[in-house]
Amino acid sequence: MGLRTEGGGSAWGGEFSLREAAGGPELLWEADMNRSIRGFYNPLDCLVVDELVASAEKHRIYLQLCLLTRDLYMSALKDPASPQYERAIQDARKFFRYAVARWGYSTSAAARRCAPLGSS
Repeated sequence: MGLRTEGGGSAWGGEFSLREAAGGPELLWEADMNRSIRGFYNPLDCLVVDELVASAEKHRIYLQLCLLTRDLYMSALKDPASPQYERAIQDARKFFRYAVARWGYSTSAAARRCAPLGSS
């Protein structure tokens, strides 16, 4: 099956599934439009960073990791008095705790805060 648009405009979809034959596992679990984006740390992505950090150590390379993407947080950081703002701050702190616990052992991995979270 294929999907395409012709001409101008947008196409929106929902409830996509790619299941193995005979009811096997869902292969598009990351594409679930209803799952929370923040607060889930993809194990395969983390494994890639594990390997990157290990290779950097082996070759005496120093990395400056950029771990937060503004796209996931900026919409929630418009009003400091809102519950969305507080949730975004909590989610970012949890992610940094996870990152430090996972990769903080390495002298090849460094992080730098460029601006306070919540500033533009």
